[in-house]
Amino acid sequence: MFNECIITSDTSSGPVMTVGLLNKPFSYDSEDNLLNLKGDIAAVVHQYDRKPKMVEIVKKNLIIYQKISN
Repeated sequence: MFNECIITSDTSSGPVMTVGLLNKPFSYDSEDNLLNLKGDIAAVVHQYDRKPKMVEIVKKNLIIYQKISN
């Protein structure tokens, strides 16, 4: 039943990139989106917090919504 739903890909060429242990230089587009080895924008970046440049990109682009209680 689930065999038709499973997609596998290499950790650096698919839509989900696990970057924590990769020691390759990363490519970004003009909007700082991480590109996989195929040149496509990574849909999910796992372990980005282990790469200082990626943390800075996230901090720069992250909007944090904070509930203010009265």
